[in-house]
Amino acid sequence: MSGGRQVAASRCVDEFALLRRTGCASAYPFRPVHGGRAARLPFSEDANALGQPRPGTDIYIDAAGAAAVFNTVVASAKCKAKLVMVAVQKKSDAIDLGGMLRSELTLIASQGYPTEIFEVTGELAEHQDRFARLISNRVPFTDVERAYELALTPGAAEKVVVTFD
Repeated sequence: MSGGRQVAASRCVDEFALLRRTGCASAYPFRPVHGGRAARLPFSEDANALGQPRPGTDIYIDAAGAAAVFNTVVASAKCKAKLVMVAVQKKSDAIDLGGMLRSELTLIASQGYPTEIFEVTGELAEHQDRFARLISNRVPFTDVERAYELALTPGAAEKVVVTFD
């Protein structure tokens, strides 16, 4: 992401160092909604459409696929915020449509790069050192089963790349 200040919240504290190395200004522990109130990220305050205080976050990206992340964003989004879902939701929970209405939250589903790859290729090439830091494991094709194990085990790897040397 370019422009603006990137702030991340993650359930996995081990990811914080990686997030900072790749340009994230701040990283905070993710705290799901408790008692109907979302934990607030410690930066500029804003409000939802009813004037209720909310974090000043414009865009949320759900890369976890967990209902708790989705529900926390709905409960804490400011007016006109956007939620980009890049992860597959593992279990479909009820969506708080009233919460979405109060914040006028826009939900954007993003499956991959069917057409966008050509728009981001230049940035990927220009900042290849920065993006290379996202790769935690490189596994030769001859050991592809280990690559699958790493990718399927929560917390075992950030990004696994299979190489064909």
